[in-house]
Amino acid sequence: MNGALFYHAAAGNETREQLICANVDFILITMACGHDFNLRRLERYSLAAWETGATPLIVLTKSDQVDNADGLVDELTLTVPGVDVFPVSSVTGDGVEALRAALPSGSTIVLVGSSGVGKSTLTNALAGTAVSETQAVRESDERGKHTTTHRELFQIDDLFVIDTPGMREFGLWDGADHLDDTFRDIEALAETCRFRDCAHGNEPGCAVRAAITSGTLDAKRYQSFVELERELRYAEKRQAEAARLAEKKKRKTKS
Repeated sequence: MNGALFYHAAAGNETREQLICANVDFILITMACGHDFNLRRLERYSLAAWETGATPLIVLTKSDQVDNADGLVDELTLTVPGVDVFPVSSVTGDGVEALRAALPSGSTIVLVGSSGVGKSTLTNALAGTAVSETQAVRESDERGKHTTTHRELFQIDDLFVIDTPGMREFGLWDGADHLDDTFRDIEALAETCRFRDCAHGNEPGCAVRAAITSGTLDAKRYQSFVELERELRYAEKRQAEAARLAEKKKRKTKS
């Protein structure tokens, strides 16, 4: 057990972290085929996962419901380089054994993702029996109800599995040091820009802008990188200000 702590920023205006789980070895970022498939959200989860020191894995659920699961896997692999992707169907059982084989004996894993992606169903599939309550999703928009309303730990043979409630909002608390893990393609391009301090705007010889123009880099992906980098800088600023105010209050109390 590696002591990894998985946080996200608390919702609202309060500047504090909210602990999702602790002492996990693997973070299974679950995303369903269909309406839930969202590469921008994946980048956000990936940043938070890398920060923990645990190993992130991507689980593409409900693979039996689409004809292009392999194509979706390719998109996920390109979006988060270096992270293994497992397409699974908890209904047919396809992919469940491959995922199970990737989790070493004695591991503690946590399942994170939106409501309705099949986290509880996946827990049952790994167990081979119903250990976690599940509900059907709405057919109109494939949205799920909050079947899991609190974190719950299951022991499945030699695995410890933490099922978590679906999260509608996932603000970043930290992760600036791991932007290059999630955006390795952009970091690699930036290294070939003519100027080391290139802001990827109108500078001549900008490899990032050239890649966007040629279509080898998705403009939406680069915009996501910029927005997440900005969000992390803002989070750091808020945290520093909160720490300063807390210290000031502490000194005032002592005096």
